[in-house]
Amino acid sequence: MSLDTHTTVNVDDPPRPFMGHTDRITAIEYSPDGRLIATASWDKSVRLWDPLTGHPLQKIDTPGKADSLAFHPTGRQLATICLDGCVLVWEVKEGRSGVLPWVLQDTVIKTKYETHTGSHLVQFSNDGQLLAAMTPLLIVLQDADTGQVAMHVARMRDGMQLISLLGFASNDRKVLFACQGEHRPVIGDLKDLYSSQGPTTTYSFDLATRQQTCINLSVDTSHPLWWLVGSYDGAMIAGGAPQGSQIWDANSGEVLRGPLRGHLLKTRTLCFSRDGEWLIDVSDANTIHVWDTATGHLVLGPLRHPPNLGATGVEQINFVTCSPLKDRIAYVDALTNVHVWDVHTQQIELSSSMPDKKQVQPLITPGRFAVDSVHWVPDGRHVVSSSLYDDYIRTWDAETGEQVREYFYPGGSCIALSPDGTLLAAGSACCFGSIMFFDTKTGNGHSYSLDGGSGRACHRVTFSPTGSTLAVLLDDAYDSNLCFVFDVLGDRKTVFVQHPSRVLDVAFSPDGVRFAYATASDGVLIRSITSMDVISRVSLPTSDSLDPIDFISFSPDGHRLLVRSNGLFVKDLQTDQTLLHLETIFSGDWGLFSPDGQSLLHCSKISYIQLVNAATADTIWRFDVSTPACCAFSPGGEKIAVGFQNGKIELYEATAGRMLLPKRERSLSEAGSPGDDPVNVAGDHRGPNRPGPSRRVLSLADADNDSLMNMPAAIRRSAPGGSHARQTPRKNSGGSLKDGPDGEPRRGLIARLTSRRNSDRPLSDEPSDGRHRMSRMFELVSVGRANLRVMAAGPSEQGHLRGRLRQEESDESSSSPSPPASAHHRVESPEANVGEERSCTPSSDGLKDVLCYCLCIPRCHRD
Repeated sequence: MSLDTHTTVNVDDPPRPFMGHTDRITAIEYSPDGRLIATASWDKSVRLWDPLTGHPLQKIDTPGKADSLAFHPTGRQLATICLDGCVLVWEVKEGRSGVLPWVLQDTVIKTKYETHTGSHLVQFSNDGQLLAAMTPLLIVLQDADTGQVAMHVARMRDGMQLISLLGFASNDRKVLFACQGEHRPVIGDLKDLYSSQGPTTTYSFDLATRQQTCINLSVDTSHPLWWLVGSYDGAMIAGGAPQGSQIWDANSGEVLRGPLRGHLLKTRTLCFSRDGEWLIDVSDANTIHVWDTATGHLVLGPLRHPPNLGATGVEQINFVTCSPLKDRIAYVDALTNVHVWDVHTQQIELSSSMPDKKQVQPLITPGRFAVDSVHWVPDGRHVVSSSLYDDYIRTWDAETGEQVREYFYPGGSCIALSPDGTLLAAGSACCFGSIMFFDTKTGNGHSYSLDGGSGRACHRVTFSPTGSTLAVLLDDAYDSNLCFVFDVLGDRKTVFVQHPSRVLDVAFSPDGVRFAYATASDGVLIRSITSMDVISRVSLPTSDSLDPIDFISFSPDGHRLLVRSNGLFVKDLQTDQTLLHLETIFSGDWGLFSPDGQSLLHCSKISYIQLVNAATADTIWRFDVSTPACCAFSPGGEKIAVGFQNGKIELYEATAGRMLLPKRERSLSEAGSPGDDPVNVAGDHRGPNRPGPSRRVLSLADADNDSLMNMPAAIRRSAPGGSHARQTPRKNSGGSLKDGPDGEPRRGLIARLTSRRNSDRPLSDEPSDGRHRMSRMFELVSVGRANLRVMAAGPSEQGHLRGRLRQEESDESSSSPSPPASAHHRVESPEANVGEERSCTPSSDGLKDVLCYCLCIPRCHRD
């Protein structure tokens, strides 16, 4: 019977190919002559596309969500089935132009069958006379021209459901299908169907005898099959298996080819080419392999999705098809994007995913995946990073920030670099239970499966100092989640550490003789790497408020251990005494010893990174940042690499905390703004743990001439009339310094200080008091000194602080010629962050005091 459906012809031309579907695309298929691509979607439509351009040709509305489609062997019909069990068939005729075929709306056949949640498929017989329709409950054959039901092939009993319609045998005498459940399908009345997770079984149905025969596919019965498909001629069946995809004879069930190994992750979807010569195999890692069905050899691949399409994330491939000439492979991802590979160039020819036309920024991972691991290459010129969500491990140039290499490892990874930098180990973040070892010179990789670690994700990997052993921390689904891979470059042997509670972190001692691991209930244990005997234990004082130790790191000399619980603790491994305690505001902070062991990098997972003295915890510098995720010192300790949750990597100078990369161009007025420059003045920013000041003192080496000459105007009083008035020529007075003997203006320190003093000179022609001007200059020095001591105490403290500062200034008059300043000339600092107990010892050189304190003023006084 016929049914009119609304058809839209020549829909608006979208800016990208294959644009139009608004819901999940559930099927994609080439027409037998290759002149059309058809797609079905849950947006209740079937669409036709030009396969060469991706241009939309026609949209056909369907009464329900279209779940599958199939072309007639001659291409004269197109059939689809919806989730509601409705089967539609259209006749395909030539369009008016005679160039492209067109689907017409006047010969639609509609039938409807009982259904349930699950797979819905349609398939024409090889001679085109019959159409098989499958719902989860039944398989029915209908006449392809009239839609009349010709035969019932199978109905499901309780606990069973149909999962795949494998097609017709080459002589059209049998129908092949697969079901899942514990019972055999029968012809008869339907009963209630319940979802089944039982084994997958394949059957053939003889159309002449109407008898079902089980096809016993040769496969390891301990592992289920998934995604079974049949060749177009019904001679072969292919499916995914744990060892790799396999191809079976459809009649005998014997293995013809396989296992076909090439994917790192299991097969997700399969399809045969129309002539049966190729098997297109797609994995969960979004890689495509093409196998020769006659030899089992790899024809093409791996093709990787997405190939630099600029997508913000990697979406899995759901369906794939091959053109009749085998010159193109089209597939659909979970974002309803359609992509077409050119087989000859192995490049994406068409894609509905818009490429990112913006220039890739240095040290920013495409997709903005969180940077979970960062390591320096021993040459100190490159940084390697990885993410638990990024399919690529990336190498960056530490001088330019440009990406110079990438290693493909799907599913995300945690990484470790061997001490000599020749071997990169990557643990899968997926439940894969394997380690990939990459040769950093060639980029070649080889996989190693962990004995006893099958199906488990890796949380951390780390090399021993000798590079011969790799420690692997797996997920804690089992009791033993710490293992070692010995003889990494040789035969490799996996040994699990037996411990009753889960292991939270692991670290090697610098000499490689011991290793420490943190447990959920027993603190930190230190064992011998050779005998596995427990040497000592490290614990924190028992307290209900302390969380388990979940982070550990050795000092370079191996005598101290940094651990994290509620705060960061440095423990003496010989005495088990706590040498240092850094209180933290947020849980999840971590730290790292510098290569010389004298400094400690403290990273807050929320708001800052800071370098502190490893013995006293005095802040050396601090940098306000957002959500750091990992960090690493360069081999020589000169630089620090920090990875962030937003996918960025930043490089800092270790001694002063200055950002090296990415380079930012800032104006003078922006210099020193929060988040741009580190604060390295004692007391300016301190960790939440230590009230004491930093021991670092600023000197002439901290600033150049321009720094002094361009001090912000807020530290001096502006002359009436603004900047124009300040440019008015001044007459020399007794209190000013004259030009040099050659008439050239004086240069150097005295001239710069004099220029500062003269900038405050009144514009009146009346002579002014030189003593007043000099006291005002040194008054600024006194304010700077107060700034160092109290960092602008709050209003409630300023009264008694002023009195104490005046007394200190009077006591120090022998080293600083500045007389006590009057209160009405004092410049008040607008912020208050530090208590009054702070102090600073003045130098014996008054000029040095002038420089030190003048350098501090720009940090706190701005225009």
